[in-house]
Amino acid sequence: MERIIDIKVCGSRVIKDGDSAGNQGEANVTKLRITFDEEWSEYTKKVTFFDAYGANPTVISLNLNNREDISDSSIYLVPIPPECLTEQGKISFVVEGEIDNKIARGFTDSLKVGHVPSTNGAINSVNPTASDLAQYQAQLEAKFDWFLIESQEAAKQAHDSALNAAEYASNAVQAKSEAQNAASTAGEFAADSENSRIEAEKAKTDSQKYASESKTYAERAEEAAKRAENAGGGGGTGEPGKSPYIGDNGNWFEYNGTQYVDTGVKAQGEDGKPGFPTIKYYSGDILWAEPGLYPNEEVRCVNPVYSVIIDSFVRSEDTTLSESWSITFTCKNAPDGYPPSVSVPENVEWAVADPVFTEGYTYYLSFIPFGEKILGIWVAKELSAE
Repeated sequence: MERIIDIKVCGSRVIKDGDSAGNQGEANVTKLRITFDEEWSEYTKKVTFFDAYGANPTVISLNLNNREDISDSSIYLVPIPPECLTEQGKISFVVEGEIDNKIARGFTDSLKVGHVPSTNGAINSVNPTASDLAQYQAQLEAKFDWFLIESQEAAKQAHDSALNAAEYASNAVQAKSEAQNAASTAGEFAADSENSRIEAEKAKTDSQKYASESKTYAERAEEAAKRAENAGGGGGTGEPGKSPYIGDNGNWFEYNGTQYVDTGVKAQGEDGKPGFPTIKYYSGDILWAEPGLYPNEEVRCVNPVYSVIIDSFVRSEDTTLSESWSITFTCKNAPDGYPPSVSVPENVEWAVADPVFTEGYTYYLSFIPFGEKILGIWVAKELSAE
């Protein structure tokens, strides 16, 4: 049966509701539920466990995979690793917060391990704790899955909005017809008396109002239908030579054949959410990141692309901040039939293997500083047949 030890972290003060890590030889039984206050929100966090002899340090990075709720960055479930449960006594653990690979704050505490005779040791019965690189790869895959779920939900909401707008447009057309009938009737009564004339003027005013509302509903329906089509993956790339741009209000502006119009789509994601980059959207089938990708920004391509060119990785002027760059896109073949191509700077070193870019696959690329090099990690998933 799984055990939970609740630990609340308020600045550098720690409150826990238990001190038993379990017995020798146990594994995957006891977890720490660590809740951080707002003072820890800006830090990258990790927990290092030591056995009863103060040896065998085991590091667990706190990321999306450890969150109790993936949308809440303050509560993490951390399993006590088997490497520190091989001996009886007191084990210790250290929680550290880092900024720009520098430890900014931390605390240490201890737990008890009970004696069990004739045990072969927890480390012999379970897989060892994953390495830092494996934990980071798992975090990227979890974030990628979360992004796909968000995208599917956004497409569904856009589709529902289009259906509602179409219904409003239908009601507006009916209202316009009724208003025209009312105006006609008012015209017949106008000849009878002053009263009829007043009623006719009122009917005329109502008719103009309904006609104006009808036009507004029809325009909204058409706009919502276009957005639903784009959200479903079938959106166009705009008129040649008329690239979208970001207006003063932070929205994307697109050319509709005669002029640029506000799409209502924000070009930048919501700020202030710790642990997540700013999100920027780009449309078109060629992405040329010039002068390069900006730090702590995630670029998402709205349309499938056949060419991605990254000139460089722009470095932050604030040396106290951690830096990362990421981009998400779906590949398609070029108009001449050639497969998609992706160009990155020469100082990029891929962590596992060089990626192969194929039509019909969605790719998530993430880059972090690695000495004088840039370390690249990639995840790919094939689009469903639907």
